[in-house]
Amino acid sequence: MRKLFSILFVLTASGFYSSLAHAATSVINCPVTQARVQMTTGLLGGWWRTPYVNNLQGTAVQMIGGKRTLVCKYGNHAAFWTMRLEPTTKICQPRSRDFLCKDKVQPARTLRTGPLVIPQTYLVDLDYGQVRSQGADIWFQAQTATRRFITPRNGATIGIAGTRSVGRDGCKNRTLRAIPIPLPRIPVGSYVCVKTNEGRYAQFRVNRAAGASPGNLHIGYTTWRR
Repeated sequence: MRKLFSILFVLTASGFYSSLAHAATSVINCPVTQARVQMTTGLLGGWWRTPYVNNLQGTAVQMIGGKRTLVCKYGNHAAFWTMRLEPTTKICQPRSRDFLCKDKVQPARTLRTGPLVIPQTYLVDLDYGQVRSQGADIWFQAQTATRRFITPRNGATIGIAGTRSVGRDGCKNRTLRAIPIPLPRIPVGSYVCVKTNEGRYAQFRVNRAAGASPGNLHIGYTTWRR
């Protein structure tokens, strides 16, 4: 009957796992920079086996048991590897001696979306998609027939995004202020980011010019869930 033998995998150098728990990006290091593998089964009759010692040779992310697994390789055979599961909240990329891990991007969930027509001097509540005469997020303000603004109200903040949609995450990364935007600065095709007075992010596009005073501003908007 064939005698079974076992292998002892000995970690011979210091290492650590570092992760910034609340950061968007973190690093996971391999546990050691050098590994020693030796047989633990006793050998009779003068036989011996030289321990295998090797430095860290590389890393990989592999599917093992149907799960994404971080692999540190000290040789070509899996017996010389160390492994751990990828954190469920991260996506990791292998580098020469560690793994660069980023938070999984949570898909933006839409709360409300659609077209709105804002009469001059009226306000819009983007949390509810309603044109109102009071208590809302943005105001189509008219100081005179030619000096007109989109003005944030009730703690909301706004900022010009440009001529392309930037989505929820793009709006999160922009500087938004409680400062009116003159209407000429947002011609047809412009996008504006909003943080509503209830703390949600929204974006609207100017679809049609307001025309001569008193005018109506036509927008298409999307408000995302928190």
